[in-house]
Amino acid sequence: MTTQFTKPITLPQLKAFVNRAFYPYCPYPTDNITKNHTFYEFILVDSRSIEVTHYPDQKDKNTIAYSTCKILNIYQSKDLGFIHHHSTKPFVTPGFHIQGYTYTNYQNALFKVFFIRPYDHSWFFSFDQNCSKAIPGWFAEWWYWFGPSDAIYPTNLLKTSFEFYKKHIPDQPIRPLNKIYFHIDMGIPWICSWHFQLALHLQDMPYSLVREFRVKWWEQYNQDRCSYSNIQKYFDAIKQAKQVVQSVSKAVPLLLPSQLQQTSQKKSSLHTSTTSSSSQKRSKQSKKEKLAQLIDQLMNSSSDEEEVNNDTNDPFGGPLAQGPFEE
Repeated sequence: MTTQFTKPITLPQLKAFVNRAFYPYCPYPTDNITKNHTFYEFILVDSRSIEVTHYPDQKDKNTIAYSTCKILNIYQSKDLGFIHHHSTKPFVTPGFHIQGYTYTNYQNALFKVFFIRPYDHSWFFSFDQNCSKAIPGWFAEWWYWFGPSDAIYPTNLLKTSFEFYKKHIPDQPIRPLNKIYFHIDMGIPWICSWHFQLALHLQDMPYSLVREFRVKWWEQYNQDRCSYSNIQKYFDAIKQAKQVVQSVSKAVPLLLPSQLQQTSQKKSSLHTSTTSSSSQKRSKQSKKEKLAQLIDQLMNSSSDEEEVNNDTNDPFGGPLAQGPFEE
């Protein structure tokens, strides 16, 4: 946003300008005050895209000190049942004063819902390990602003673990997707905060109001999850699970409608082979149990979860409680 300022101003002056420029709980340009933080958060929670928790300030219970967000899924328009980006979809959860939302609203929600209180609020981001990897291309822009930068990773994580991880997956033409997949599979969280700043953004123009983002590594993350052995173990478990699924699929062949009818007609004769049938059922059940065990191994491999603080008010062990700009 281009301002009238032609020279730097103080932080109190900047905050006063921001308060004049934006509605409360809408720190972005809008002509519709109903599309505020509550509206956008409701879209993401109602669509099961995120799980979010806001933690109150210890001194002022009415103020959010920091928030956690687990990203469950980033949906394409077809996944949510939209005909096009501007068709309206009703909320699953009834009672909200706005009846529904569009896919454009959904996209905007991912960008605007995290603009809570500049200067003194931070987000703890993580992905659910079951998050679908059919991620729409526009989410790469979200990652550019809110995602971690290369500079915050521990030295060897990108040079060794990430490079080893990429050998196990098809290379993606949209470059951020490789790193997004890495965060999903290895359970890597990060911390993000933002604030307003004045900058000479346009040539021969007054100062512009811009957003600056700060990202931070979570020091309590267990880097052993990204070891060569755990990454290899993770992909071996996926391979074994796929093999079992294929084995179960072959054991239960698909039948054509005519075959189904013949099966129904022969139902009485099949009763005479109960012993053989019971043996087949036990075999299939055994394969299903093996599949369940491998899937459980998949979900828990490389997942020596980070130790968490016993304080239920801060399940992530304390770093979020500090100021977002503290080292």
